[in-house]
Amino acid sequence: MERGIVRTVPDAPAVTIVTDGWPSALIAAQALRMHVRAVYFPRRLHAGFDLRNYRVLEWKDPDDFDYRDLHGTTLILSGALSFVRRNCDRLTTVQSLILQVFTPMEGVSAKEAKRSCAAVVAFMRSQGLQVGLWADARAGGCTDAVYRVGFRSQFELDAVPTPSNAVERSLQHFLDPKISPYCALPVETSTFEHLEGLPPERRPMRGETIQGALLPQGLMALKDHQVLVLAPSIYHPGSRILRRLSINERLRMHQSPLEFDGFVKGDPTVGVSTWSWGLVQEISESLTPDMYVSMFRQLWGYGGGGDAEAASSFESM
Repeated sequence: MERGIVRTVPDAPAVTIVTDGWPSALIAAQALRMHVRAVYFPRRLHAGFDLRNYRVLEWKDPDDFDYRDLHGTTLILSGALSFVRRNCDRLTTVQSLILQVFTPMEGVSAKEAKRSCAAVVAFMRSQGLQVGLWADARAGGCTDAVYRVGFRSQFELDAVPTPSNAVERSLQHFLDPKISPYCALPVETSTFEHLEGLPPERRPMRGETIQGALLPQGLMALKDHQVLVLAPSIYHPGSRILRRLSINERLRMHQSPLEFDGFVKGDPTVGVSTWSWGLVQEISESLTPDMYVSMFRQLWGYGGGGDAEAASSFESM
């Protein structure tokens, strides 16, 4: 251990992180002062990280990953099913593994979504992993995203880790009333009085009765960047406005640290670019840093897993 560094999870082994997207596991490991031996993530994202702040031996592209680089560390592998399958012939030899697979839900039928999730679970179990269910809405987020995470080796727990139940949040907790009302439609508050009195719905709320907008007390679809939200505004007293979320609001929803805002937004002199929204989408496809922190602490900080019964009941919903 480096002199002067106090580790928040002192029993955690060194980890090797491999992902085809945003490295949230790296952000969480840094916050907990864990030892990261090597990290492999898309080279286009490397510029967002100041290497001087990370005590990491190797920064490489995922295509450069070699299993000889593990050196007894725990492998944290995340990405699309097609990405992790490319490594499946060697996954069985890894004794210590955390595997997170993202399954997109937008633009697919309920039947196809169910089939895709079943394929992820089947793949994880074929690799001998215990499978846990991680829901953004259960971990302080406000999207309908659900992730599958697999565990192996020393993670032979009575119940696999699950997100610590955070204070329930919904879209309204991330709305900024100071957002400029450009391209916004003012709506008299009385128009939505009967809807605004509804209790928090833990699902996206859409439909003709609300003109295609989301109510602030609901959840939003993970990657739906075009949706209109009924939001408060300091520029329209006595009214609400229908508008799209800003990049700042989306970054806070996905718990992206403030230090990455400049990298995500790019050059402010050229306005909001397609790359900005593309990167926000990429960030949204990973477990949030808080989810990884919860996971690491359960595995190596506190000991023990989550509530298997609660996870099972949620998966059946």
